Amino acid sequence: MAEFDRLVEKGDRIPLAEMLNGGKLPWCELYTARIDYEKTVKVCPRDKPGIDGSVPKSQLSVLKNACTRYIIYNQSLKKNGQQLMTRLADALAGHTEGIVADYQQPVR
Repeated sequence: MAEFDRLVEKGDRIPLAEMLNGGKLPWCELYTARIDYEKTVKVCPRDKPGIDGSVPKSQLSVLKNACTRYIIYNQSLKKNGQQLMTRLADALAGHTEGIVADYQQPVR
């Protein structure tokens, strides 16, 4: 991580890209967007079962009323990449009073 921080500070993009693309560091992408459940399932009804099934039934009403969607895409197949993604999801859920859904191929 110290080497990564040093390269970021220098703005040295090529070694940074090599580090990230080479799987030497855990990293993930975070996307945020406004969401309207009703509009989403109306536009693409085939996604409804996956979206509805992404949370326990007790949280479905919360999902349907959500206004913001956070998508976390894991860019590392290593264990520490999964740990980073899990901690980020937990932090987002805790700070937004949100829910964590597991929908593998969200519509972006």
